[in-house]
Amino acid sequence: MSQTKNKINKTSNIVDDTIYLFDYKNYWIENTAQGHLIKICHGANDRVLEIDCRWDKRKRDKSGRVVNDIRVETSKVLRRTKKT
Repeated sequence: MSQTKNKINKTSNIVDDTIYLFDYKNYWIENTAQGHLIKICHGANDRVLEIDCRWDKRKRDKSGRVVNDIRVETSKVLRRTKKT
């Protein structure tokens, strides 16, 4: 069984969620091409909650290192070139 509690962050107008998991057992964090996948095992029937965390304008290169998306960097350079 899980419960969600919503709180409003007045400085950024973003709703922060607090999730309460009862009978928590274990968790795993996996790297993905776009970020991380967090898996949490809980409950009497070993339910698994998955949280898919993704970066904005970032990715992993072939070696697994996190880098800025090249398309984003290219667009910044093009804008600077047009201003000068």
